[in-house]
Amino acid sequence: LSKGYMLPEFDMEAVGRATHDAPEWIHFGAGNIFRAFIASTVQRLLKQGIPAMHGDASRRDILKLAGVEQAVSIIITTPAAPAAEIASMARSLNPKIQVLAHTTYLSSAEALRRSLKEDVEVFSGEHEVALTMLSHLLRSQHATKEQISRELERTREALRHAAPAPGR
Repeated sequence: LSKGYMLPEFDMEAVGRATHDAPEWIHFGAGNIFRAFIASTVQRLLKQGIPAMHGDASRRDILKLAGVEQAVSIIITTPAAPAAEIASMARSLNPKIQVLAHTTYLSSAEALRRSLKEDVEVFSGEHEVALTMLSHLLRSQHATKEQISRELERTREALRHAAPAPGR
């Protein structure tokens, strides 16, 4: 405290109850660099009476405290998170929860889909970069909007069914 650090100004049990009773959405994973930002954002939301929390989503108690049992969706945005473990745990607490997850590589996305054996939407950075670069290339070659759209859709479909890269 003498160095200017502030302690949270909210009742953790009350936040847990409010979040559990009426979860809006659950988002996990911004990485270490954003922890201070997240903490101040959570603090601001709580002061406004909006249920919010920050915690380790790979812990069952945190998922329960976050209200995963009543949530409609869980969004796992950091590719470093153990997404399969988090999603499986969330599904064990709420079988109907929609799972959205981010991975870096296409092979990781496919592995995550296989491990859950259920409906999950996985978004791969590698996939999105490939599509963005292709779109840029086609525009630079004066392709029409229709040509670009058709080629992007064909490439999306090919990437969706691509075999995992070796070593990933």
